[in-house]
Amino acid sequence: MWASSDGCERLSVEEAMRTDDMPLIPALPVSARDAMEIHGAIGGAVAPAGWQGRKDGPVYRLGPGPAVLNLTYLGNDTMATIENVFAIIEGAEEPDRYVILGNHRDAWTFGASDPNSGTAAMIETGSTEWVEENQEMLSSRAVAYLNIDVSVVDPGFLPSTTPQLDKLLQEITKVVLRLGDGGSDYSAFAQHAGIPSMNIVFGEGPGYPVYHSLYDDYVWMAKFGDPGFRRHVAAASIWGMMALRLANDEIIPFNYMSYASELEAYTKVLENGLKGTTVTCSPLYNSIKDLRTAATKANNEQKEYFVYLYPAVKTCKLACLAL
Repeated sequence: MWASSDGCERLSVEEAMRTDDMPLIPALPVSARDAMEIHGAIGGAVAPAGWQGRKDGPVYRLGPGPAVLNLTYLGNDTMATIENVFAIIEGAEEPDRYVILGNHRDAWTFGASDPNSGTAAMIETGSTEWVEENQEMLSSRAVAYLNIDVSVVDPGFLPSTTPQLDKLLQEITKVVLRLGDGGSDYSAFAQHAGIPSMNIVFGEGPGYPVYHSLYDDYVWMAKFGDPGFRRHVAAASIWGMMALRLANDEIIPFNYMSYASELEAYTKVLENGLKGTTVTCSPLYNSIKDLRTAATKANNEQKEYFVYLYPAVKTCKLACLAL
């Protein structure tokens, strides 16, 4: 069940089960060895090619039977309190504006990758309910939300950001990945409150082999996920430097030209899907044009400001990078 706040309207379990929103098929993660035994005992039609497993495994079939599988579920329907932990570093200027760094604390099992690789980065350097309760405040005061869930699972670096953070991330990774050997929970911030957001991950995220399994432990991480833990250091460095730049730069380093380009690309995809209908995307294109014009003006004003205060800004950036 999803988390909720005191005093909010709730459905009972019985009411929820009568809706179409609750899955009625029990699910239990099993090991590959047990899964091989189960698949080998199922008959019926052959499953589609996209459902098949590894080449040396059994052919996946749709059943029914002939095997009978007994599944016993033991669980507790309890109401419990979930606590979020907040730490605040108050700025000397504009302390009522927030650069938010977040990572979830719960894990399916040992959670060396998910979420503790992110937790380690957070210690080195939210939740949906909290965003919903504080949406008005966040929408007016939050500068950005920087998330880490699964920060390290293998060598590849696959971050995701809202477009206005693209350029800043590129600038920082050019420095960090040279030095450091180089989504999730941000959806509430980006999609509910409209806050520029970023998620950092080294690897393919949920695609890694031990995802949400008993084998997501320290031994796997130390031997396979990140031997030497250099990518953990890189993740923490990128995260921290993004926060420093967003908090300390004279002008918040957003690039809305990237946002306009991204919106235009998605509008073209939408337009292709609307072919043969009477729906037009012209209003969207007009709005994107207005955004691009405003972004160009903002970028030009930013360049003029940097020319005027370049020595001071350069010193600030170098200080941030040194940290």
